[in-house]
Amino acid sequence: MEMADFLTAAEQESRQSCYEAQANKQPWGRLLDVAIEREDRKIQLVFLCAEGVKTYLELFSAPRHAPQFLSIKGPGTGFGFNWTDFRCYQEALGRAVQNNPNKPARLGADQSHDWPWTDDDGKAGGMIVFKRPR
Repeated sequence: MEMADFLTAAEQESRQSCYEAQANKQPWGRLLDVAIEREDRKIQLVFLCAEGVKTYLELFSAPRHAPQFLSIKGPGTGFGFNWTDFRCYQEALGRAVQNNPNKPARLGADQSHDWPWTDDDGKAGGMIVFKRPR
């Protein structure tokens, strides 16, 4: 699925005006080990600094693929030059997740959100971890 086909006309316009200055920046990633506070174990995370909606669609558009853990840390529309608010399940990233029959098992958030992942499952890396609804 192409990103342009996925977005509404208003989102395409917003993306152009808000994101254009960041569009030519080189994406990067890091592999991180994060401790789970309620459990005696660590999980490995791939931290990507890239456009979130397009990255999600590229990595998880196949019907059998979804991340085990999706972080929406620092997801607002001000700091970080985000053109869409990841905290809102009806905006572009939430719709990308909804569009896939497989969903992340856990959602990490450092701010309030309206995603249906609401059962607190501990803390990891300064985020509250929520379990996927059944």
